[in-house]
Amino acid sequence: MTNSAPDPNEKLSERLAGGNLHHALIFQGNDLDEIERNALSLTRKILGMPQGKSEHPDLFHLRPSGKMRIISVEKTRNLIANLIARQTREEQKSPFFMNLTG
Repeated sequence: MTNSAPDPNEKLSERLAGGNLHHALIFQGNDLDEIERNALSLTRKILGMPQGKSEHPDLFHLRPSGKMRIISVEKTRNLIANLIARQTREEQKSPFFMNLTG
């Protein structure tokens, strides 16, 4: 019997299919690559993006920058302005926040 870790997106994918996925999700952990992979995988399902793509008109990336690794007020305001504007292709919009804590 093997003890393989369950797919972290399996439960979220089920909720998406059932129409009851929360409006905001937080992916956290110490492995930034794994976090990004899992979040983008679910985002692709939400937005109907092809596998391997990481850009979409309704996908907004917000990442910390600079020496202090912060997300500036200006970047946050720009994101809010983009989210308020009418979506371009899909019913949903997906802001994608990246931060690594630990």
